[in-house]
Amino acid sequence: MITKSEDGTAMMEHRAGSNEGEKATLVPEQKDTEEVYTVMIKNIPCSCKRADVLKAVEELGFLEHHEFFYMPQKHGKTPGYAFIGFPSPDVTREFTKSMTGYRFVQKASLKTVMVVPASIQGLNKNVAHFKDTFVMRTDARPSFQEPFKFSTNC
Repeated sequence: MITKSEDGTAMMEHRAGSNEGEKATLVPEQKDTEEVYTVMIKNIPCSCKRADVLKAVEELGFLEHHEFFYMPQKHGKTPGYAFIGFPSPDVTREFTKSMTGYRFVQKASLKTVMVVPASIQGLNKNVAHFKDTFVMRTDARPSFQEPFKFSTNC
């Protein structure tokens, strides 16, 4: 089912699980012409660490397929979202289907993950975005697939 949000954005209904009674969430509708390589993983419990999210990515079978991963930190804590990029829209689409509705059951949270297209798309644009930022000199820096290596020296 497709509806419009208050700002006029087309939204698709997504059910987190297969049970009829489960609550539906609305996610932005992707246009067929848009090629999505990078997505934002939302609703990550704030107690999750980078390793927890990457373990979930591995559990779903996508760890070896991603080429970019970034989980911001604010004062040593995650704000509940991360970004991950893949080399093809097909892999990104499969990841989105697999990760949407995921729950970090080892955490004391009822949050279910939503996955939406990121505002910066593709490995090269993410490299360009982050290359001269302060975050590249921290432990929270994004990880990029080879051949992109950055010096962390000031």
